[in-house]
Amino acid sequence: MSLKAFFSVLFSGLQLLAKRTEQERQRADRESLRAEKLAEKLRQAGIELDDEE
Repeated sequence: MSLKAFFSVLFSGLQLLAKRTEQERQRADRESLRAEKLAEKLRQAGIELDDEE
């Protein structure tokens, strides 16, 4: 494998990793927002949660 081909494959792999990382960050953001909304609904219902995180 030539050096150019090696770096091309390496760059493609890094692009895929960056895309997956961004997708995971977005998923984590959505889950965090969902948890915040649920916690607010519970507070409105008179249920307090312990903030251990």
